[in-house]
Amino acid sequence: MPVRLSNEIILGLQRGDETCFNVVYDRYRDLLYVIVYSILKDPEASKDVLQDTFVTVFEKARTLSQPDRFHGWVLTVARNLALNAKKSKRDVLLDPEAWETKASEDAPDNFLSAWHRFLSEEENLVIAYKVVYELTFAEIVHLVGKPLTTVYKIYAGALKKLRQAYQAEGK
Repeated sequence: MPVRLSNEIILGLQRGDETCFNVVYDRYRDLLYVIVYSILKDPEASKDVLQDTFVTVFEKARTLSQPDRFHGWVLTVARNLALNAKKSKRDVLLDPEAWETKASEDAPDNFLSAWHRFLSEEENLVIAYKVVYELTFAEIVHLVGKPLTTVYKIYAGALKKLRQAYQAEGK
């Protein structure tokens, strides 16, 4: 069933009516979560962005000049906040010093330490993007600025090095 609200609900939301906000929340919560989750692929981050979306909707609804465009507006707010959250996450991921610090702080048996010891910086990033952050190869290509076939080769080579290192250590 498509989500549609009466103009009275939207106008009430614009006036700051909490009852109208609760109606909006109940009707849009699931749809917005699906949109946000499809972008972030992280349940906790998606819940945070969903909460931010509803805060933004409540605070900015009065600026919406055409209530009949509410549906598209609220979907755009959720999508943009999710994309911003994903970009922020990637900016942190791209910081090689953060990886160096994290790896050096971990216990010697930790998997990140194995990455740090056995793999190059580029291999570390590709493995982290794929395994830890569950990014697609297409997303990784965008982040590292290399062709898809090169990213596949880096990934496969890094996995091979890790397997050999663990076998050599008897793990």
